Amino acid sequence: MSAGDTHVFVDLDDSLFWSKRRLDGRETIGVTTKMDGTPYGYMTAASETFLSLILGAQRVIPITARVSTSLARVKLPFSDYRICCHGAVILTDAGQVDDDWLDDRSSRLRDLTAHATDIADLCRALPAAKGLRVVVRADHGLEFYCTVRDPGRNVSKLAAFVDEVRTRIPDDWVLNATDSDAVLRPNFLTKGSAINWLYSRRLKRPDCIVGLGDRDDDKDFLGLCDYVVLPKSSMLWAALEGQGLASNG
Repeated sequence: MSAGDTHVFVDLDDSLFWSKRRLDGRETIGVTTKMDGTPYGYMTAASETFLSLILGAQRVIPITARVSTSLARVKLPFSDYRICCHGAVILTDAGQVDDDWLDDRSSRLRDLTAHATDIADLCRALPAAKGLRVVVRADHGLEFYCTVRDPGRNVSKLAAFVDEVRTRIPDDWVLNATDSDAVLRPNFLTKGSAINWLYSRRLKRPDCIVGLGDRDDDKDFLGLCDYVVLPKSSMLWAALEGQGLASNG
């Protein structure tokens, strides 16, 4: 057995690279930019080493909330399938969209009680949303989910919005929040569903699946993996610490 018998699913933001603000001088190389070309995501010595370690696997597949155009700005050596937009879009190794999967997701969108623009309007109408940035995330012409951030990075302001919106969204939508953003997405839109579809239609399951993730909404795909890797700076590691199941030493 070798690393060639392994598939690795890699979350990107806050798992493999971070904003410079979060790294406090530990950044090494820049690997992505904002839409205007401004450098944004930076690796650390540890994440560079980890990436080198996993690149010997048979397949290394990024799995990200980024839409496909945003993923294209990530300058890392990914040459296999890519899963983006919270699992809504699968790209082939040639960078082409998998139309069968996209058609399936499109049909599920039509069945929703509310669509992404409706959820965005609901968010903007809430008193607690004043000053927050609400964005509808679309990929390949389809609007899939919404993100909400405070441009001033006011954690308590975002938390107040999360408390207010939580009871207002329809039953077929879910809310995941950190101290930096809130994500509202249809309940069928998961990274794990994309992985399951790949193994049922496109790929043979390997002997070993490894997953790297950092936040609550990564748990569905991490639960499909044989081994799970968490950055010590992640939301999931902090949750383990809070339960007494992990320690920083």
